[in-house]
Amino acid sequence: MNNSNTGKSQIHRSVYTACVPYKDTGTYLLHSFMTGKFALLTEKQKEVFEHPAEHLSEQIIPALLEYGFLSEEDDYSVLVEKLKKANPRIPHNKNLTLEICPTMNCNFDCRYCFEAGRRRSGSMNDETAALVAEFARKRIEETKTSRLSVKWFGGEPSLELERIRELSDRLMEIADGHGIPYNAYIQTNGYLLTQEMADMLEEKRVRTIEITIDGNRSTHDRLRVLSGGQGSYDMIMDRLFHLETNMKLKIRCNLHKDNLSAFDDLMKDVEKMKAVTHNNIICTPRIIRARSNIPAEGTFLKDTVLTNEEYLHQFHSLYSMNHFEKPSYSDIEYFRGRIISPCKASNGTGFTIDELGNIYGCSMEVGNPGGIIGNVRTYENDASLARTESYEFYRSSFCTDREQCKNCVILPVCLGRCPRTWNEFYDCERLKGNLADTMIKVYDLFQNIQTV
Repeated sequence: MNNSNTGKSQIHRSVYTACVPYKDTGTYLLHSFMTGKFALLTEKQKEVFEHPAEHLSEQIIPALLEYGFLSEEDDYSVLVEKLKKANPRIPHNKNLTLEICPTMNCNFDCRYCFEAGRRRSGSMNDETAALVAEFARKRIEETKTSRLSVKWFGGEPSLELERIRELSDRLMEIADGHGIPYNAYIQTNGYLLTQEMADMLEEKRVRTIEITIDGNRSTHDRLRVLSGGQGSYDMIMDRLFHLETNMKLKIRCNLHKDNLSAFDDLMKDVEKMKAVTHNNIICTPRIIRARSNIPAEGTFLKDTVLTNEEYLHQFHSLYSMNHFEKPSYSDIEYFRGRIISPCKASNGTGFTIDELGNIYGCSMEVGNPGGIIGNVRTYENDASLARTESYEFYRSSFCTDREQCKNCVILPVCLGRCPRTWNEFYDCERLKGNLADTMIKVYDLFQNIQTV
């Protein structure tokens, strides 16, 4: 099968195809991350798949080639050409996401906060708020946006509820006027979350409230303290146990070596909370991994964060214990066989705006002068965004040329992940830590799977 003139090589299993035992059925589940196809194989068919060059006369070979499970090309070269045609910089949707920080002030002093050293007092004034709304209008009209999504971020956004109320009205009016859906999300520490606040947020089309609780009282209060050093666990839990809302409550738990065992305690508390309040509550573990930008005052975390390998192992353990009953939306997207840009900063579908009107491509840059790519005061169109080092870094870099990535089975959908995190530390997508489990859950979720 070698052919130097055509560039073809001997027929082989594609490096971007995963094969796992399917439950206890004696069959094997295949998935091509190049094409998005699934297939179930018998033991005999699996042998053909594993050693195709020895079974070229088998009738199944053409189907395995068609669906991308087998290949006659250099897999990485094929992927590179697919990327050139798909252009991940062009988003597969025309959504606009704005992360708005009405203040960079915060009532907490969390030991691992990436914004340490960037906090400042003050809040967004009326002029800036009006220009943020105008920025949204210009982007909607310029890019023919089909949906406007807003995330209230900070600092601590709950310190500026009146600004959220007023600016929400402006943004909803703009979206409604352009005939597009509007929805919002807020990430808050939860300390100030009252029933009145929740009712207002729901009225302003906030669909999800994300609150971080790092395990039980002991583990949470070691890291997530008030600016005066006091613990915050009891107040947050009291707020949540007395809240009635139709919004989704997303409890985020940042896990590291010192609080892994406390996650079960949190899960038990969340189950009690569901029983008492009947609210829609989900609990999502986020594992803190080694990285270079842990703030100086949080350097003790460097001894407790997980390495990339530990992270993947721990995520697999949590998945196996059914802490993730269903695959998430992002998990499902990985199995659709389409090129997805790693983030909004890479394809320009979203921006973060601070209280001064500074525009950033990535929320992790907020408050960092080097991450500013524009300001709502000077924005006219996309060309007015400064082609700064930060802008070019996100818009022009993918990590697909890294040797560690080239033969990774999930590279076609991962694309090396976030350029920023890759630049700081070797950061693998969590899917690698629970690939078999996720494949099976997604396969079971899809009802009309093509079977060879």
